[in-house]
Amino acid sequence: MRRLIVGAIALLALTMPTDAAETPPPAINDLIKMASGDTQLQNMVLGFGKGLEAANLKLKAIGRPTLYCAPGDLAIKSDQYINIVSGYVQKHPEWGKIDGRILPEVLVQAMMDTYPCK
Repeated sequence: MRRLIVGAIALLALTMPTDAAETPPPAINDLIKMASGDTQLQNMVLGFGKGLEAANLKLKAIGRPTLYCAPGDLAIKSDQYINIVSGYVQKHPEWGKIDGRILPEVLVQAMMDTYPCK
C-alpha cells in the first residue's frame, strides 16, 4: 500500500504543469558579472575549485593523471577562480551563453586550459 501511495504521488508530481513564468537560470556570463558583488556565489565557486583541487590530489596520490597542473605552491582564491573562468569564456564565447548551472564543468575546462599538463 505504501508503494502505491508513493507511486501515485510521484505520478501526480510528474503530471503537474510547470510554472510558465519560471525565470530561466542565469548564463555563465551572467554569473561572472554577478560574482563581484555576491559573496555567496564567490564561496560557491571557491567550493567548486577546492573540490577540483581535492580531486587532483587524489588522482596524484593513486598515480593517475591529474585534471590540470597548477604550480604546487599556488593557493587560488575565489576571485582568481572567477577570473580563470572569465578568461576561458573570453577565449570560448560559446561557454558564456550556456546555462550557469554547469559552472563546475566550465571551471574544470578553464583550469585544464589555464594549467595544462605537459
